[in-house]
Amino acid sequence: MADDSTPAVVREVEEDHDLLTYNEAGARLAEEVQRLDGEAADLEAAGDTTQAGALRARAAALREAATRNGRLAANDANARGFLEYRPTPPQS
Repeated sequence: MADDSTPAVVREVEEDHDLLTYNEAGARLAEEVQRLDGEAADLEAAGDTTQAGALRARAAALREAATRNGRLAANDANARGFLEYRPTPPQS
């Protein structure tokens, strides 16, 4: 059985956009890593270490992707501003 002591992923509250934001991408990656870790733990408990190992490898790859996503978000000065864009009134 999976370890239920891991806190659930909490998504940041934001408006629904047609864009996949850094926050949404990060939340999706974290949710998938948690799911894979849970399935791997269940398989290990059942004695299937081969499948569990494959799931753990996939979870590790997704953790690396989440790290890259976080770096991109931190370095993208325009990402947050784009979503909060407020046009300036036209100059007369």
